[in-house]
Amino acid sequence: MRFHLIPREVTSRSATIGVAGLGIEGADPRAVVRVRGVAHPIAGWKKKRGVHHQQTLVEGLSAGTRYAVDLLVDGAVVATSSLTTLPAALPRPGDDPFTIFLGSCFCGRQDKTGDVERAYATLPPGASPAVHVWCGDQVYLDSPWHRFARPHSTSELEALFLDNYDVTWGDGRGSGALGGILSKAANYFTSDDHEFWNNAPNRGAYVTNSWTEAGRKTWMSIASDLYRAFQTESTVSELRVGNVSLLVADVRIDRDAEEERFMRDADLRRVCDWLRSLQGPGFLALGQPVFTEEHGFLGHFLDWGLADYEQYDVLARALSAVEHSVVVLTGDVHYGRVAHCALRTGGEVVEIISSPLALVDPSVRGTWKPAPDKFPSKPVAGVVQSDVVTETFQTNETHFLTLELTAIGQAVQLIVKYWPIGRSTEPRGREVFRRRLR
Repeated sequence: MRFHLIPREVTSRSATIGVAGLGIEGADPRAVVRVRGVAHPIAGWKKKRGVHHQQTLVEGLSAGTRYAVDLLVDGAVVATSSLTTLPAALPRPGDDPFTIFLGSCFCGRQDKTGDVERAYATLPPGASPAVHVWCGDQVYLDSPWHRFARPHSTSELEALFLDNYDVTWGDGRGSGALGGILSKAANYFTSDDHEFWNNAPNRGAYVTNSWTEAGRKTWMSIASDLYRAFQTESTVSELRVGNVSLLVADVRIDRDAEEERFMRDADLRRVCDWLRSLQGPGFLALGQPVFTEEHGFLGHFLDWGLADYEQYDVLARALSAVEHSVVVLTGDVHYGRVAHCALRTGGEVVEIISSPLALVDPSVRGTWKPAPDKFPSKPVAGVVQSDVVTETFQTNETHFLTLELTAIGQAVQLIVKYWPIGRSTEPRGREVFRRRLR
């Protein structure tokens, strides 16, 4: 039996802990999550695709406090992790900031020497993230591409995908895995196409299983089950610290193939309601950028972007109506970029892209592009387009970013730092953007 123990959402007083077990035969394991010496039994195991999984809510914790978390099976510790609860308020200048890790696009087989985990492990004191925001492609289920040039049976897909997650969610032991990072803080996930296949849910050029409706449904069902077991069961999740709110919204797992919806209508309403109700700066994590143009015909061969969908107009209207600062956190495009626009309402939209952590293949190395000159980049009824400014920061190297937040009166100071991975001439922790958010 093998177990993965992953901290998920946190508040100032509680934490949700996810558990996934593999290779379990016979009776359900007798497992407990232990925090502060208190055992929280895992009950009602969900069993799908060869995985036993469940999550448990631990309450009665103290704000801004670090906790060790153990998973015990039959009385023996089989996995450990740690997390920090949210502070009651954002730190003030002079104190360690509230830090968010931002990353996307991790192909474990391209990180065989564990460069990503090593880069994270050497973060200096005071730079440790309180939460991780993962903006999609935490696994590449359709990699290596040539493996899927022939169709696979349901059982073959289940075995391949489960092994991919098991290795990627593992502790690494010197090879490419995310377990050493996932176990250090609370994790907020959103999916993108490689949690399924390139251009999912539409046909993928090299994924022969995706060439038929039945093949797409089977692949999507297996991949969705494993995503919920290992990453998150939520399509929208939120955290709040003081007057700052972070909303993580999935724009892939419920996407349709007709370029109409990239999320469920109810989830889009929740995003729009959240934007309308902001009392201070908001952070919106998505699997793809909002500063984007329509991909048009090329979407059939590459991947559709948000602007190709009818729902984009609704999202663009809601973003354009905000009266505070909204920072969009995203990935997908295999380069890093920061851009922003001032709105007629007095609010602003800032977009921060971090991609990739470990590039799936040299042939898809990103070519850095500035943001479109306008937001939205196409006419949207009822919206006046705003001029977009692209910052000088640019990279297509493997990296992650950290966002440091401190309170200055009612405003929030945001500092974005760049952390290259592996061999690089760039200084680690270089400040690439600073903004006072309101």
